[in-house]
Amino acid sequence: MHAILFSIVLAAQAGRPDLVITAAGINADGHFTFTLMNRGDGGVGTPFKVDAWLDGYLRKTLPFETRGDLGAIARPLPTRLPVAPGERRNLTLTDVKVDLCSGNHAVKVVADSGGTISEASENNNELTWSGPTPCPDLAIKSITKHWQNSMHTEFTAEIVIINQGNGNAGPFGVAAGGTSITGIPSGAPMMYDGLRAGETVTLHAGNAYVPDGISVHVVVDIGNVIKESNENNNVADKSIH
Repeated sequence: MHAILFSIVLAAQAGRPDLVITAAGINADGHFTFTLMNRGDGGVGTPFKVDAWLDGYLRKTLPFETRGDLGAIARPLPTRLPVAPGERRNLTLTDVKVDLCSGNHAVKVVADSGGTISEASENNNELTWSGPTPCPDLAIKSITKHWQNSMHTEFTAEIVIINQGNGNAGPFGVAAGGTSITGIPSGAPMMYDGLRAGETVTLHAGNAYVPDGISVHVVVDIGNVIKESNENNNVADKSIH
């Protein structure tokens, strides 16, 4: 009798959904992110809620429901039902954000926080994470000679700027050229919308004919607008011949 009842229970659980949070944290822009997955055998068509906690405070409750379609030609919202077996939903809460380089933070995500879904397991709906906030680091990766023509009679300085941090950098300016009285190269700075973690941007400055050389002074992030993990690698000088 017990074996029969046990088999009936297993069969019932086998057809149920199982909502779990497989990942949670802070992305390179400082936004709260998490991944919801249905590991069960059954789909989820009943509305439910997911709670997102940041540093011990409930910051957002997301209703998963049948409404919320963006239109016939647009992709549905990530909170739209149903959630099929094996399906993953990657969510970024753009309105729940921390400042980059702001130290450690703790996040917690609770799936089906109201307990409305009958799941194969009710003990795996919560995931926590804690760790440092991503931080950008703009630096001058290299300053090299860049020939302007195939005869190698004219060249400029090729400057590569890199974001070697793990956070995305917002808009910043770069000045390159001869040193002025203020320490900033003369001429208008080049403005960039931003630089994602690990990416580079290349620019050219100066002009010379062989055997003359170029004395290059580069300043990245003019005015120290970007908060970085290292503020001591934004200036470089090099003479190129």
